[in-house]
Amino acid sequence: MKLEKQLAALVKGKIRMIGPNCMGIYCPKSGLSFNPMASYKEGNIGIITQSGTFAQFFIQSEKPRNIQISKMISYGNAVDIDCPELLDYFVDDPDTHIIALYIEGIRDGRLLKESLERAAAKKPVIALKGGITEEGGRVASSHTGSLAGKGRIWETMFQQAGVLLVNDIDELINTALAFSSLKPPRGRGISIITYSGGFSVVQSDLAIKEGLDVPQLSTKAREKLRTIVPSAGTMIGNPLDAWPVFHRINKGQGTLDEVIRIIADESQINSIILQVDNLRFLAATWGKKFVESFNSFSNIVMDGCLYTRDTTGKVIMVSMYVEPFQSDELERKVYMDFKLRCEAQNLPVYPSLKSAINTVSNMYRYTQLMHKGSWNKG
Repeated sequence: MKLEKQLAALVKGKIRMIGPNCMGIYCPKSGLSFNPMASYKEGNIGIITQSGTFAQFFIQSEKPRNIQISKMISYGNAVDIDCPELLDYFVDDPDTHIIALYIEGIRDGRLLKESLERAAAKKPVIALKGGITEEGGRVASSHTGSLAGKGRIWETMFQQAGVLLVNDIDELINTALAFSSLKPPRGRGISIITYSGGFSVVQSDLAIKEGLDVPQLSTKAREKLRTIVPSAGTMIGNPLDAWPVFHRINKGQGTLDEVIRIIADESQINSIILQVDNLRFLAATWGKKFVESFNSFSNIVMDGCLYTRDTTGKVIMVSMYVEPFQSDELERKVYMDFKLRCEAQNLPVYPSLKSAINTVSNMYRYTQLMHKGSWNKG
């Protein structure tokens, strides 16, 4: 602390300083970085983080998660430049469309609230607060010398400012990723397109626990789906178990893009999650023509997803789980190829259904914040 005070006195009135105890600035456009592994791929997510490790984590997530950053500032102990000034900068930055914030504490709470309000009035602001609990606050104080404050006070301030508060770093990344390419949903209604009746039961429970609705499809939609999805071994409803359709790769057969379009046109559906965890089963069906067939499958999926996002303006994302101990290199490669196809179209891909549902829930909470409504998961 003594050296920190000496440093602050040394620069006062002469030069502005970020830090100490931080990583500094990352700006892909100018080639400025503190990590040689950075991708330097320009994006629209502006990141403010009091933790240097979180800054490194974001860079490590660029390629695996398709996180595209406009600028990132790790500001540490903030003896000079603090979070409010950084927020004010990002508000006027034309390259930044979403602001992701990790904060442990602040010296001037009123100033922070004013900056948060200005930022949230123009762009989505997603925040992760370190030190919400008493124990976490104690650690935050020893980490960056910050006054963490009581968790409920912070939660109220974020809500009043129109800032979306999330629970951990994964939620922060997942939600920022969604906002980088999707508009927030207009309502709670979600539909999940899957390949398993068993999954359908669990999926409904997950969505309801996250405060979403899983509305029934209209009679008209169910009748259309019944002409595409066979009766045997499937469930025509919401979630939709349409496993046979995943295997069809010839247009005119009743393919997955037709299914997606029918559901996207339902007025009570605001968001769609497509669960694609079944490539091993597709491989068994397509045999030696797997690579060629998978390319056709990918084109079909893209058609349906882009229709949903670009024509109806609704949320659509892909859930794709890959077993971390998977030893089949071809299967892993195909999953990666499909993920890259989605990312080339700025379609967000999530590593689990739970994370995708949670992200939709967070996006809808943002919708509620913008309408100054109340939000309850119960």
